[in-house]
Formats: sequence, structure tokens, C-alpha cells
Amino acid sequence: MSQDKLFVIGIGGTGMRCLESFVHLCALGMFDNKEIEVLTLDTDQANGNLKRVWDLIALYNRIKNPSGLDIDAGGKPSSNTFFSAKLNLSKFWPEYSGGVNYQILSNLATKDTNTQESIDLASLFLDETAQVFDLAHGYRAQTHLGSQLMYHSIIEAARNVKSKGKDAKPQEQELMDYIEKLGAAKSEARIFIFGSIFGGTGASSIPVIPSAFKDAYELTRKLPIQAKFGASLLTEYFKFTPPSDA
Repeated sequence: MSQDKLFVIGIGGTGMRCLESFVHLCALGMFDNKEIEVLTLDTDQANGNLKRVWDLIALYNRIKNPSGLDIDAGGKPSSNTFFSAKLNLSKFWPEYSGGVNYQILSNLATKDTNTQESIDLASLFLDETAQVFDLAHGYRAQTHLGSQLMYHSIIEAARNVKSKGKDAKPQEQELMDYIEKLGAAKSEARIFIFGSIFGGTGASSIPVIPSAFKDAYELTRKLPIQAKFGASLLTEYFKFTPPSDA
């Protein structure tokens, strides 16, 4: 009898908050005898929610494995007890440091290497403000921009791992290891995504994750992903102070 293989992804600040709750559920003893692959995906490495969930999973794993020995990292799945699930954490983020923006990523900034048609096409979908703002803190509710860039970053990670191997960036290797496990689980894979649909990173990434993962896996393995995808789509749960007339 087949057994589901569980994969969980938290995207953006809201996704990280949901992951925190998920880890606490595991600590309460849910998901007996399960080994769960967890992926954090965010554009903003200064996000406080991101560090909180990294620290929380590290604490969970220290409790599961107090000896700290690498041979039993994170402990083992157990049943009828607290901390029963085994959690494996992977991390991925696009590299947007150093003032990177859309024009730089798409080579539109060096106009001599692009035809005017390419520049006009980008301007048809993205206004000047969206093309030039710094991406270090995410997509800033520009989901049409974010979806394209997140898909691009995942495919680029697959290409880099395929061509560079261990010389690829650590977060690219972790992402592709995660996707490899997803593909290897075949039809037993169940992947669930946490994120919001009112912000930037979650709303941008949730719609493209299934296609991006499948295309990345086919790029490296020439095989399809058979996983079933699910997601929670959180709407706004806070309000901003209305701006003044000024």
C-alpha cells in the first residue's frame, strides 16, 4: 500500500507565519511517523518572519535530536508522542542583492544590446516604476512582475545546478534537491503551499510554483512531476493607515 510523501512550502511573510503554526502542530504530535520536506521561499532575507521559522525548525530538530550528531540530524519519525514528525528544512531565495531590478535582470538596461521592440514589449506590461525599483525587499504587490521573476529564478536555479553542479549557489542546490525529492516521490507526493494573495511574494509565486517546479525537473531529469498540489490562499488580515491628503 502506497504512503503519501508530504512536502510543505511557505512563501513570503504570511507563508512563514503559517509555517510557524505548522511546526507547533508537529510539536503537539500531529503527523505521526511522517518525514516532511519543508521549503521556505522568500525574496527578502531580512524578513523577521523568515528567521523566526528557521530558528523554530532548528529548535524543533534539536529537541528531536539532543545529541546533535549529524548521523541522526533532526531525529527520526515517531508515533504517539510529541514532536512525532521529522522535519527537513530547505531554503531558497532569488539573488537580488546589489540594487538589482527588472531592467538589469532582463538586460533592458543596456539598450545597445536590445532591439527597441523588446523594450517596447516590456513597457507594454510593466510601467517604468516597476521596471526600476530595487527587488531586494520583494515584489511590492507587483504580482505581474513577481510571477515572471519567480518563475525565472527557479528555472535559472535548475540551469545553474545542471551546468555548474556543486559550484551553483547553495540556495539553488537546496531548491533542486527539494524538487528532486518531489519528483522521486512520483504520484505519492503531496505538496501544500502557504502564502497570501494580497501582498507581493506569495501572490506572485503561488500561481507559478507547479509549472516552475515541473519545468525545472524536466530540464534536469527529462521526467514529469506527478505530485498533487494544494494551497491556502490567505486574504488581507490587517489594514494600513489611510494616507493623508498630502
